[in-house]
Amino acid sequence: METVTLRIPQVFDTEETLMHTYTPRELASYITKLRQERSTSQTEHAQDIDLIGQQAMEMADDLGWCDRYDSFVEELNGRLHISLPTRNKEYEARVRVTVYLSATITASCETEAKEEIENMFDRHELSYDGSDFEIHDTDIDAIEAVEQ
Repeated sequence: METVTLRIPQVFDTEETLMHTYTPRELASYITKLRQERSTSQTEHAQDIDLIGQQAMEMADDLGWCDRYDSFVEELNGRLHISLPTRNKEYEARVRVTVYLSATITASCETEAKEEIENMFDRHELSYDGSDFEIHDTDIDAIEAVEQ
């Protein structure tokens, strides 16, 4: 019978090395068990870090230390393997949106109708509530962030 012998160092009580002999099937089972334990341990560790961060954020909110917390966590997260959670902040972002719309307007021809809608938008005479025309369809062509 083929076997594999592993040297497994004792971690806590002694510096002795244990010798274990496994069949290939037993070794595969042992490796699977170790992988599952490692995965569980990593998941629990990440959950613990998240809980610590959540509690620290609550304390920072309660004590009015939000700016201090943000600075501390930003610097600390650069050195951690698992980052502490960061607080969400509100940001005002400005974007340019190109929108195509299909509308019904009374005009003598299609070209005149397009020009009239463009002119009404340019003059800010067109009601955005839809009372000046009926919107059939819209299509957003592009969204692009712009400097404020």
